[in-house]
Amino acid sequence: GSLLTRQAGAAASALGASRAKKPRGRAQLLSLVLSNKKRARLSPQRQSTGHCSPNTLQRAHRLSEAMRPNTLCALTALVATHAIAAFAARPPSALDECSGPVQPALNYGISRRTTPRGVPAPIDINESLAEAVCCDTRALPFAEPQFLYKQPDVGLFRHVTKTTTFYDSVCGLPLFRAPVNRTLSDFKADTDEHGWPSFRAAEVFTENVRVAGGLVTSACGTHLGTYLPDDKGPRWCIDLACVAGHRALNATLSTDKCS
Repeated sequence: GSLLTRQAGAAASALGASRAKKPRGRAQLLSLVLSNKKRARLSPQRQSTGHCSPNTLQRAHRLSEAMRPNTLCALTALVATHAIAAFAARPPSALDECSGPVQPALNYGISRRTTPRGVPAPIDINESLAEAVCCDTRALPFAEPQFLYKQPDVGLFRHVTKTTTFYDSVCGLPLFRAPVNRTLSDFKADTDEHGWPSFRAAEVFTENVRVAGGLVTSACGTHLGTYLPDDKGPRWCIDLACVAGHRALNATLSTDKCS
């Protein structure tokens, strides 16, 4: 009897404990929920939109708009000039006197001249002006269009405002440096008189420039123009398209001064 009584008492105690725990558990849960709601009111959470909140997206949009006039346009121009260089046709190998392709992004806007327009020679229409004039032997008797350097998209003397070095458009050797021993106005007047950039003896990197039969080429084979002395002395009449390059990092010939 006493065993049954003890078991009944234990069962009753357990039941009472179970009933007592449930209210306490609900009370704790309710307290936790209310506490979370209170914190939410004090620190409201922003609605998620993936990785970017509305404010972040707005800031990104404003940044993009600010970048567009400069960075995006510059990037587009860079990609375009490299694409032009990549797809421009070189002359047939038997008629190509250059040591390699014309550099991309030539100075003075020359790379924008993507056809040989103005060169009266039987050359491929998909050659760039520089490829045609500087590399294609079919164009040797001809030059780039006279006064090309004055065209609005070129504007040589907008860029040349002090003594400037002119580099081979293919291999990057320094070829001419002007003005030397004369003023910038003298250099411009000489160029205006003839219609092509005109260099004098003190302005020539003689180790990098060769003359044969009146034709001027660079040491790496690029056709540059003609040698036409006048009453002022020796004169190198040069196609700007062929001296609009960037200095080669591995140039080993005369690169320091004109002779």
